[in-house]
Amino acid sequence: MCYDYRTDAWEEKRPMIIARGWHSMCTLQDNIYSIGGSDDNIETMARFDILSVESYSPQCNQWTRVAPLLQANSESGVAVWEGKIYILGGYSWEETVFSKTVQVYDKEKNRWYKGTDLPKAIAGVSACVCVLKPKTEDKNKKTKTKNHQDRGR
Repeated sequence: MCYDYRTDAWEEKRPMIIARGWHSMCTLQDNIYSIGGSDDNIETMARFDILSVESYSPQCNQWTRVAPLLQANSESGVAVWEGKIYILGGYSWEETVFSKTVQVYDKEKNRWYKGTDLPKAIAGVSACVCVLKPKTEDKNKKTKTKNHQDRGR
């Protein structure tokens, strides 16, 4: 579904290729990514891991498969930094274990790499990226401070 704030209405878009829940989603450049997660087997109701990753183009209203994850990651953290997607930790329903693995997606190479592990295994984590720009010196403040100090002498 896509919300249009101008019309205050929701519009149905093309569904993902693979049904999934407990997955991660993010945007990278002009696409939306649906990453990993899990689903239930209809007959047994046993939950299974999904390693597939899909990329959605809003311009084309089309989902495309990209490189699959290296390992299962339901309920993982996700962040985008310097043109790469980072998947942090997660949970494998099939193996019933938490993960401390960081998986990094390089869109240009359509490939996942193993990053540096987290200090401990974790799932259900929220992640974000905050970019702080270096503080530049304000010449006006410097001049005012100097003038104020000179007057006190």
